[in-house]
Amino acid sequence: MGGSVQEFENHRRWLLAMAYRWVGSTAEAEDIVSEAWIRWHRVSNVRDHSAVLATIVTRLCSDHLKSARVRREKCGAAVLSAPSPDASPTPDGLLERNEEVKLVARRLLERLNPAERGVMVLRHGFEYSYRDVSEVLGIREASCRQLYSRGRARLAVSARRFAAEPAKQAELASRLAAASRAGELRALERLLAADVKI
Repeated sequence: MGGSVQEFENHRRWLLAMAYRWVGSTAEAEDIVSEAWIRWHRVSNVRDHSAVLATIVTRLCSDHLKSARVRREKCGAAVLSAPSPDASPTPDGLLERNEEVKLVARRLLERLNPAERGVMVLRHGFEYSYRDVSEVLGIREASCRQLYSRGRARLAVSARRFAAEPAKQAELASRLAAASRAGELRALERLLAADVKI
């Protein structure tokens, strides 16, 4: 017998918020959660409902982002969005969010150079103006616009360009999590700026 209907419904809003962070579209998030519902019924002997549901939705979102149609659209950028207020209502939800941020950090390190990464995180992830991005990173505003466009294109391609060092990935994930959860942006700014200057 599969997972219970009630457990799934108890987690539905959280799953929709998680899927939306990945794909950036309400309609596509709803489709993913509908597919998760089908897969949920195939699961048996569930002990940790939140963890299993998070795994199902995360895998579906990852597969979705790998599809050719999504790569042609602006795939990858939505994963930088801050979580919605009800996205992590449980300790398991917080753990899932941390794992998700680690994946985002790895994707950024593997696909973008330091300048592209800094511009993409600040401009898309935290809605900085190009002028503010320019001031933080020490890059001309016109160059920031070009880097942003280039970064979006590179996030839309699955090819890895760089190796993500574990220590660097952990540090970037930590700064991203603190910035999105508690608004601690200064430490993230310093990290991104330092990478650009290396």
